Amino acid sequence: MKRMLQFLNSVIRDALGGTLFRKPIISANAQPLLKQWGKTIVVARRAFGNQHLDRSLHTEHGFVLVCKTYYSEIQSWFVAQGFSLFDLIISGLFPDDPTMFANVAERTITKHFRCYITSLEMSMNSMAAMFRCTKEMLRSTKLDNDSRLVDFARMLEKAVAQLFLSRYMTQDIEMISEGLGTVRKRDYFNTLESIANVAMQMASVCKEAFMEEAITIIVAFSQDRAAQHVWLICLRFAVCVGNHLIF
Repeated sequence: MKRMLQFLNSVIRDALGGTLFRKPIISANAQPLLKQWGKTIVVARRAFGNQHLDRSLHTEHGFVLVCKTYYSEIQSWFVAQGFSLFDLIISGLFPDDPTMFANVAERTITKHFRCYITSLEMSMNSMAAMFRCTKEMLRSTKLDNDSRLVDFARMLEKAVAQLFLSRYMTQDIEMISEGLGTVRKRDYFNTLESIANVAMQMASVCKEAFMEEAITIIVAFSQDRAAQHVWLICLRFAVCVGNHLIF
């Protein structure tokens, strides 16, 4: 059964090969649990085998840890928890120059989906999923030089960051920021409210940069509970802005 129904990310990694880079999203509102960690730690995972040696590179800009496949999985968890949360880790697989496969942390989407299908309230951040979409958008623009899509991706990242710094947080991030015992329901937003806040923020900053139809679509999406998945929001924007299909 495991051979027949393999984990999708594993299938893609095996087919593409290359190196998988994982790095945390760092913000002033989510301080690292290890206070000495002031700069980014990037974990580079060789997706094609375990025959190579591990290496580390320490520079003034941060720390890069190059690992074998299994060892890098353990180190990714360690780095994620040391900074704040595994849900704030983004990944990018680079098999060759024009190709990139970006994804969010494993089991992040699973948690959202299980809550959603059982009608339980979700209050888990979707920042990594949004940044995953913007990274693929920016990578796509290197192939077709679509400047409007570059502008949109930068605006989306800026909107997410601004809301985060303004304390429009979900429960998991609020617990990191304030502590487990001090978080109350009125202190945070659920997942759908958080995504709607991003959509409304984008609607306010994109009116002059993009067509009015795109703004109308995204505002409608933000008000529709069934369509409030972040990948749909990003996909709709991408289609309106540059006719790109980004998964």
